[in-house]
Parts: sequence; structure tokens; C-alpha cells
Amino acid sequence: IRSGVYARAASGLVIKRCIVNGFIDYGIAFMGSPGYNTYKVAIPPIIEDIDISSVYRNPKLSSHGTAEAGLWAGTNCSVSRIKVTDVSWMGIWTGANCNNSVFSDLTIDNINPQGTGIYVEHYTRKCVFQRFQIGPVKGYPWQEGHFLRNGVNTEWDNPQVGINPDGGSKS
Repeated sequence: IRSGVYARAASGLVIKRCIVNGFIDYGIAFMGSPGYNTYKVAIPPIIEDIDISSVYRNPKLSSHGTAEAGLWAGTNCSVSRIKVTDVSWMGIWTGANCNNSVFSDLTIDNINPQGTGIYVEHYTRKCVFQRFQIGPVKGYPWQEGHFLRNGVNTEWDNPQVGINPDGGSKS
């Protein structure tokens, strides 16, 4: 199965107290609508107390929105108490139109092969990231099972990609 949860119109989405394990593309992915670059949800999703692990379809390079994240947040939201381990590319990815969001109490480790704990895409604006631990979570750092190239990666400003609907072209 490709994803534990894949919500294309996530207004009012609530996911709490779940274990999400053994999927191919995403543990949880959500966005505003099929036109997700320009749409803001009326009721922001709430994602809390989630353990995401073993999400693998190991891409060689970016696959442009597929097989890339344990949790992909594609619209404004509230995300708290999330643990992401053993994922193939990115632990948490803030995608298009993920603005005015709060991400708190995050634990991220073992993003394989050389992945990123939190990937802040260039469309992301006005988000707060607080109280997080990125690797190592289990064992010792020199033991096999600790793969992480970047703790937090903020993507470049690229006005050629398009003006973000929340205003401006700067991250």
C-alpha cells in the first residue's frame, strides 16, 4: 500500500494516537486540494501522537512529491508529538502552501540512505518548529541504523518556481 493516509482535501482532517508502519510512499500526506499551491484549508488539519516508521520506496533522487516523506504537510496545520524513524528520504516535509503552521515535539532518526530530518520546502512560510530531536534515537551513533545527512534543510528561494499564495517569493 502506498500511504497510510493520503488526503487531497484535508480541511478538518484530524489524526491522533496512531502507529503508521510499513507503507511505500508516505506514512501520512495531506494537502489543501488538488490545486494545492493556491488553496488554503478552512479548518487546518491536526496531527498528534503519531509513530511513523518503515516507509520505503527508496528513490535515487527527488521523485517530485512521491516516496519522499514519513509525514508530508502540504497545507497549514498543527503537528505535535510525532516520531519518525526508518524512512527512505525525508522524515517530515513541509510542502506547497504549508504556511502559518506549528510543528512541535518531534523525534526523527534513521532517514536512509542519506536523508533529511525536516525538509522545509521553498513554499513554506511563517511556520514554527519547536522542541525537536533529530537523531540518534536508538542505540549509539556509530552503530548501523543511524543514517541522516541533514538535520534540517531549508530549500532555496526560487522566484522562478512561482509566487507563494501567502505572499512573496522568499522562504
